[in-house]
Amino acid sequence: MEAVMLRTAVAGTSFSAQTRVQCRQVSQPRCCSVRLRVVATSASAREATVDVALESELGVSYEELRDKLAAGEWEAADAETRRLLCVMAGEGAVKRKWVYFSEVQFIPEADLKTVDGLWRAYSNQKFGYSVQRRIWKNVDENFTQFFRKVGWTRPLGGESRSDTYKKFPLEFSWDVEDPTPTGHLPLTNALRGTQLLEKLLNHPAFAFADEENKMIMPETVDLSTNGLLQSLKPKQQQPPQQEQQQQSSQPNGASSGVILPGDMTIDYGF
Repeated sequence: MEAVMLRTAVAGTSFSAQTRVQCRQVSQPRCCSVRLRVVATSASAREATVDVALESELGVSYEELRDKLAAGEWEAADAETRRLLCVMAGEGAVKRKWVYFSEVQFIPEADLKTVDGLWRAYSNQKFGYSVQRRIWKNVDENFTQFFRKVGWTRPLGGESRSDTYKKFPLEFSWDVEDPTPTGHLPLTNALRGTQLLEKLLNHPAFAFADEENKMIMPETVDLSTNGLLQSLKPKQQQPPQQEQQQQSSQPNGASSGVILPGDMTIDYGF
């Protein structure tokens, strides 16, 4: 078992320190030292360390994905991620070059965590499936709003209030820097429905994102005296009939604004 010395620094300060990272040994040792990244999104940003072991229950090598992410080759890393998903899903997915949504449940947690961990490590926690899951949960699993948040759709324009998917690959962003939205990568094709994406985001491998979400302050919080007092007031109960009418008028999921042909067999390739 090998210990790797890595140097870390907090953004905006002169503090630096050496950190000893212990690499775990797995049944098929595929461990690497991943350069540390620091997430500095606020004045209270703290030092963050990342230790990604290339762990696989299937004996899959994730070194190529690691190398492409380390080099900042985001489009190539996105394509490699789709290839790896097919490998993880089994021989049938490899032959057809796309994944059935029903195959996702059989992908081991360790393998998906490795892929997600690499994306997070090399993007300052900006990209990855767990990042996408957190965004999706924050919009109540509404895919229309999710697609807008991660920048996968654009308005149709004119008098239409609907959205359409961006054209692959020219209209997508292949850069970690702003204005690329958080959660923009890796891509999942939802042209024929959202079931594959839903299965991926709901995979147990990314459940830890829900706990992280509880620790993040919402973007729109009124911290003024009036705002805090309003939040302490008990909510008024709506009459059942009025509540039912409001629910029926609210959009839910991908059917409210994004043009989707329907949730049938999912073609994963772009």
